[in-house]
Amino acid sequence: MFNRQKRKGAENEFRCEEKHPGRLRCGRCPALVLQIDDWGIDARSPVAAVSLHVRMLASLYPVDGNELAWRREITVDQPADPDMFGIGPIIGNMVTATVLYNMTPEDLTQGFKHLASLTARRIARDLEDDLDYARFGR
Repeated sequence: MFNRQKRKGAENEFRCEEKHPGRLRCGRCPALVLQIDDWGIDARSPVAAVSLHVRMLASLYPVDGNELAWRREITVDQPADPDMFGIGPIIGNMVTATVLYNMTPEDLTQGFKHLASLTARRIARDLEDDLDYARFGR
């Protein structure tokens, strides 16, 4: 387990707390560092499609050292789906800011949880595919 430590004016640090408390990257534990650089809900206008935007950097450090083994920058714009928010069929099958404005807080919470979960799975799948390609060329 790696705990995120923030210092003013410094990049994020990850400490191996389970096996080596208080030590930064002990060199005996592999680390997958995920740095989210930008994220948010995007709707260009009240009638435009709503999506979850995430831009991040994934870095893998091997067990035996601190040299970078693999790195990938990924950007995902996952559109919201009416089913996520419990909305039946709607014109254009598109969730807009106007549609969300009329929803209850509970429906919004449920919808954004579904959107975040789908986006996280998409990011994980993209990272896994990229790492497999880097390791095995397929």
